[in-house]
Order: sequence, then C-alpha cells, then structure tokens
Amino acid sequence: MKTDNIAISFVIPVYNEKELLKRNVAKLMQYCQKNKVVAEILLCENGSTDGSREIIKKIRQKNIRKIYLNNKGLGGAYRAGILASKLPIVYFTGIDFPFGLKNILDCHRFIDQYDFVLASKAHPKSKITTSFKRKLSSAIYRLLLKTFLNLKIGDPQGCVMFRRKKIIKYLALCDSRDAFFSTQLALYGEMNGLRMIEIPVRYLNPRKGSKISVVKDGLKMYKQIISERRRIRIGNARRQGKRM
Repeated sequence: MKTDNIAISFVIPVYNEKELLKRNVAKLMQYCQKNKVVAEILLCENGSTDGSREIIKKIRQKNIRKIYLNNKGLGGAYRAGILASKLPIVYFTGIDFPFGLKNILDCHRFIDQYDFVLASKAHPKSKITTSFKRKLSSAIYRLLLKTFLNLKIGDPQGCVMFRRKKIIKYLALCDSRDAFFSTQLALYGEMNGLRMIEIPVRYLNPRKGSKISVVKDGLKMYKQIISERRRIRIGNARRQGKRM
C-alpha cells in the first residue's frame, strides 16, 4: 500500500499510564517511520497520580508535544488535543492502541472519501473478544443512542480519524469532560452532514484492569444521553421560534 504524504496528529490521553508510556510512544514512532507517516504526537496528560507526568516531561523527541491538564477526564484531554493539533488529519487512540497500530492506515485508507472514520466494534465484520457483561452493556448503550438520539453510527467510542477543519466547526457543542465526548463528536458530526463511515476492527486482547466501570459509567452515560437529547430539543425549539 502506498503511504506517501500521510501526515497525522495523534491525540493520546494519558491518565496513570506509566507502565505503557515510553514503550508505546516508541512503538508508535517506529511504526510511523516505517510507513512514512509524518506524525505529530500530542500527549494529553490529565491529572495522573502515578508519575506519568514526570515521565512525559523527560521525553525529548521534537515531534512530540505535551499538554498538561489538571483535571481527570478523557473528553477534556481529547478536546485540548484537537485545539492544539496542527495537521489536517487527527487520530484519537488510547496509549494501549486497543485495535493495534495497523488501524491507523486502515482508517487513513478512507479519509480521502470521508470526513470521519470510526474504528467500530459494532461493525458486523469486527472480531471482538470480551466478556458477556461488556458486550451486553455496549449493546444497551448503542440501543439507547439510537432510541433517544437517533444516532446512526453504531459505535462512537472507538478509535477515530477525522478532518480537523470539519470538527472545529461544531467543537464548542462537544463539552463533555469524560468518555461521552466521543459520542458528542459523532452525534454532531451526523447532524452537520459529515461524511462518516465505520470500519471493522480486531479487538482480541482487551486490556486488563480497565478504568471504566460498567455500572457507574453506564448510568452516567445514560443520564448524559437524556441531557443531550433535551439540549438538542431546546436548541431546535429556539431555532424554530426565530423562524416564526
């Protein structure tokens, strides 16, 4: 596959990742060099307590940029990374690269035809190995998104590649500081007519010791869905009122 002229801003949230940081940053840089990818790597450290911030401060590579946030929150880290990014194509991933580094070029294969490419566990061709409990909670979450927000995208929570200039237009609406941020990004992308596609992934070795609580975070996201629905309805009502 030809990979000339690929330039990507990698936005990577970092919260208590000292065990993976140096090793996986090095892996990403090696992968990009091997595949002729011009990389801008934004490490968005958001309130780590395990020494991750100190490790990041010691990294000296010129294509690595560091963002330090005082508050924990995946959404806050992603948002800060988007605003700080300088390249036209942005890619979200965890430091553990949940779908493997190959997913980078898998996504990039579609970015010429689409504005927003989602690496989706909901894709029928995806190969997933995870617990029944996690699969059930994910299925319920997707059903809630479809029911209350009419979201056509099946899985907005995976790795994502997108055109920065398209996202910036509605980024102010994506105000969640946690994992719901990715859902907002996909939701308002659909509402703004972005060309979007989901592609299959291989997720065969889920990370142990996940920081996500199925019950606690699931309930929180349900409340966020209802709140987002209310906000959209209020916004629609106000726009209709102005037209009258």
